[in-house]
Amino acid sequence: MNNYENRQGKLFDAFQHFNPTTLQHAAEINHQRLSQEELRKVWFWVADHTLWDIENQELVFYIGTRETNPVFQNIEKATEELISTHKYTPPKEAVDTVISAKSTVKVRYSELRLKRDETVEKKYPGEFFYFEFDPESPDINDEEMKIVSRGYGQNETFSPLMELFKVECRINPRIYLLAHDYACSQIKKYGQIARVCRLTGIRQGSQFLAAVRCVNEGDEPTRKLFFRGILK
Repeated sequence: MNNYENRQGKLFDAFQHFNPTTLQHAAEINHQRLSQEELRKVWFWVADHTLWDIENQELVFYIGTRETNPVFQNIEKATEELISTHKYTPPKEAVDTVISAKSTVKVRYSELRLKRDETVEKKYPGEFFYFEFDPESPDINDEEMKIVSRGYGQNETFSPLMELFKVECRINPRIYLLAHDYACSQIKKYGQIARVCRLTGIRQGSQFLAAVRCVNEGDEPTRKLFFRGILK
């Protein structure tokens, strides 16, 4: 059995403890939460990442895995850029790797049914939208399901997780993404941009935050964030 462990800290600091090829994705952690109750309260940095682009005048983004994560590949420079400029612009080779990988999924932004979170809007005006689903009767279209499956799994994993959410979630699961106008303005200025991902505890809806730039958080008593994987 794999000996997975958690280590707390800011993205860069926590990353240093692990073999990067073992860092866990959101869906993997949510699957483990079914049998490991101690993971249900923990907030995680996860190995998933998003890459944002404009193609044929349409906003799209790619959800990639740990194997193609451009932030992991250049962790020091990427975290410095995310902290100082709120973006990371990966080199062309890294972008090509993400887009061409079989493990990557491409999402058409226009097909998503997004809402504005007024609380988040006060802190990050114009930057984030979200969509949510009810574990009792998930109403998820095909494009949304591409993202949901990365956060919560699918098929044999998804249904038992929804049963757990019905009992333990205080709010519906949400997936947070960049707002359309914000993403387009950033891409037009800088080219393709990458963001990292987080997963909240189950009581907070096991929210999948898929466009995170605040990588300098995680070691505070009130906001503990952990990576999960196998130590070096």
